[in-house]
Formats: sequence, structure tokens, C-alpha cells
Amino acid sequence: WSYYSLPLTASTTNVTIALTPSRGDPDIFVRADGRLPERTPGGYVASAQELGTDLLVLQPSDDIRLPCVLLIGIFGWSRSVYTLLASVRHRPCDGDIDTCAGSGDGEQAVLLQAARSLVWT
Repeated sequence: WSYYSLPLTASTTNVTIALTPSRGDPDIFVRADGRLPERTPGGYVASAQELGTDLLVLQPSDDIRLPCVLLIGIFGWSRSVYTLLASVRHRPCDGDIDTCAGSGDGEQAVLLQAARSLVWT
């Protein structure tokens, strides 16, 4: 397992997480309740477990209440090398300049991990 955290603000409208392996077949598991994701039932709120590139699109819900910190777990069945990229979209701010400062209107991409080797133990 490798773990990453992604802070989400109240203005977040959706998050796209892309996991692109160059070796192996790692999978994505996420939680937003402060606990690390697990592969067991109830151990995650969303996952992407496809062969090859995994893409996960999330929106605020009962399981992902904003603001929060999204905890992302990457599980590899075998030695894996991958790139992990998250794209966060925000709704436009309706407040004044002081209220909106740093709200990040629009879309913001975050490279969480480039070419990381994940070794299964």
C-alpha cells in the first residue's frame, strides 16, 4: 500500500483521480472519514480496480462531505510503477474578494506521485 491525502474545500464540485501504471496493475481505494482505505467491504467509499489505467470520478455525497481530506490508497498485487494525478474542479465563488481569496475557482491538477515504485510485501 501507498497512501496520499488530498484536501478538498467546500467549493469542490468533483475530483478525478487517474492512476496510470507503467508496470504492474495497482488499484485505487478512497475514503473521506479520516481513516486509511482498505480493500475490505466498508473499507472504502469508492474504488477503481480495472486492468491497466484506473480512472475514478468523485462528487460530494453522504460519504464525501466537504470540506474534508480525501485519503487515497494505492494497492498493488505485485511490484508496480505508476503515476497518480488528481484533478479538482471548484464552483465559482459568489462572495467578495476577501471571501473568495484562495478558493481556486476552476480546475486544478495535482500530481500526487510520478513514476513511483510500489513493492508488494
